[in-house]
Amino acid sequence: MSIGRGFRIVAVILGALAIVLGVVCGVVVFRTRAFLADSSIASGQVIQLVSRQSCTQDDDDRDRPCTTVYSPRVRFTTADGQEIVFLSGTASSPPSHEVGDRVDVRYRSNDPTDARIDSVTGVWLGAIVTGGIALLFAALCGVWTILAVRFRKD
Repeated sequence: MSIGRGFRIVAVILGALAIVLGVVCGVVVFRTRAFLADSSIASGQVIQLVSRQSCTQDDDDRDRPCTTVYSPRVRFTTADGQEIVFLSGTASSPPSHEVGDRVDVRYRSNDPTDARIDSVTGVWLGAIVTGGIALLFAALCGVWTILAVRFRKD
């Protein structure tokens, strides 16, 4: 197998991954826009920071030190007076909020337990991550395509 053929195979794989992740990003954007169109806004309060360990392994399958990340638990009252408590799906270290902080909350009127903190990360993080990775794979595909053309057999 020639070097150019190897580069082409890698380029095709990276391109396919970029397309798949682009489609996933599109679905996430569509679902997020539907959530925003169907949601109401309320004022909430952070009542607790829930900690958990975030542990990863390096390339040699050795455990790296764990990091403690914090998710805010938020209480808010819906427009019809129902009190809801939910745990944010985003966690960070250091914590993005402190106990007692006031936050805006978006929630579905027909299912107030489907709630998110109304912030860029609280609402759009999934689309940002999948879109960013899709762009990265597309750029890598471009690089490998250039390499495949450069090293092809004449």
